[in-house]
Amino acid sequence: MRFTLLTIITSLFIFSHSFAQPKITYVSSDNSTGLLQVFTMNVDGSSKRQITNVPFNCMFPRWSPDGNKIVFRTDDGRIYMVDNVLSDNASEPLFVFGGDNPVFSHSGDEIIFSGDHAGVTTLYIMKPTDPDAEPISPIDFSTQQVISNDGRYIVFSGFDEGSKCIFRMDVDDESDDYISKISMNGNANLEPDISSDNQKYVYASFNNNLQGTIYICENGVETPLTKGITSASQPKFSPDDKYIGFVSIEDTNIEFNIMLSDGSGKKKFNVKGGNIGVFRWIDNQTIVYDADEQNLHSIGTLNIVTGENNIIANSGMNLHPDVFVNSNNESN
Repeated sequence: MRFTLLTIITSLFIFSHSFAQPKITYVSSDNSTGLLQVFTMNVDGSSKRQITNVPFNCMFPRWSPDGNKIVFRTDDGRIYMVDNVLSDNASEPLFVFGGDNPVFSHSGDEIIFSGDHAGVTTLYIMKPTDPDAEPISPIDFSTQQVISNDGRYIVFSGFDEGSKCIFRMDVDDESDDYISKISMNGNANLEPDISSDNQKYVYASFNNNLQGTIYICENGVETPLTKGITSASQPKFSPDDKYIGFVSIEDTNIEFNIMLSDGSGKKKFNVKGGNIGVFRWIDNQTIVYDADEQNLHSIGTLNIVTGENNIIANSGMNLHPDVFVNSNNESN
C-alpha cells in the first residue's frame, strides 16, 4: 500500500512538473510527408512530437492560452485548429476559415485573424465551429494583431489616409471610439507589440527604402529607438517589459538585438544557425528563434544574460516557433 501510494505521488509530481515546463510548437519537414507539419517539443529540444499529418504545408502555429489547442494556417491561406495537443490523442486538424495570422482570443474560445472576405480585408473573430466570421475592425487592411496580456486590447496595423498606422482596439469599450490611433509618423508602421501593463507600444516604421526604425509610444509621445541601425524590425517586449528584443539587418546579416525601453543598452547577438528569422520570448532572459544558413533552417534558444545558445531542432526544415508557458509565466 505504501509503495502504491508513493508511486502515485511520484507519477503526479512528474506529470505536474512536466506540464509546468514551457512547451514549443513549430513546423518541420522532418517527417514522412516531407511537408511542413506541426510539432511540439520541450525547450531543450527533447520529446519532439508530430501533431499533424496532412497533405499540405502548415505555417505559424500558435498556442491557446491553456496550452490544449494549436491554431495554424496553411501556405494557401486556410486556418486549422488542433485540440488536445498535450494529450496522447490530439484531434485531427479542424478547418476553421480562410485567413492569415490566426491567434486565440484571451479566453481561448475564439480565433482572431486577418482575412479578405466579401471584399473587405480586416480583422475577424469566430469560434472554431462557427459557420462564418465576424469583422471586428472598421479599419482597412487591419493585420498583424497582438492581444494584450489581460485581453482588453488588440493592437494592430491598418491603413489611415494612405499609410499604414498602428491602432489600439479596446474590446471592453462599447462606444464608437473603441479604436484609437497610436503611431504618428508618416511611414509604414507594422509589427506592433504592447507592454504587459498596457502603457507602452512598440512597432517597426518602414521608409520608402523599406528600412525599418523601431519606435516606442508612451503617454502619447512617439520616440525612435534605433537610429543609426540600417534597418530594424520585429520589436517585442520581454515578459517583464525590461527589454525590447528586435531584429536588425546590416548588409546580409540579420541578427537578434536587445535594448532597454528608452533605447539604451543595445546589445547584438550572432546566434547559432545563421540569420535569425522569427523569435518569441520564453521568459525574461530567454528567446526561441528560427534561423537560416545556406538553406538549412533550424530552431534555437538564446539566454541574453549568460549567452548560452543551443540549437534544439535542425533535422529537416524547422520554422515558426511559438511558446506555451504555464500560468506562473508569461510569453510574448
